[in-house]
Amino acid sequence: MNENKIKRLEQLLQARQREFATKWDVPRCHMNA
Repeated sequence: MNENKIKRLEQLLQARQREFATKWDVPRCHMNA
């Protein structure tokens, strides 16, 4: 796996976590646990 792919996956994951957090109004710190 090359770094660009990993970076893109990480960004996708963060975006999804942010989406989830806003949808359920959950603090970001809970998503990182």
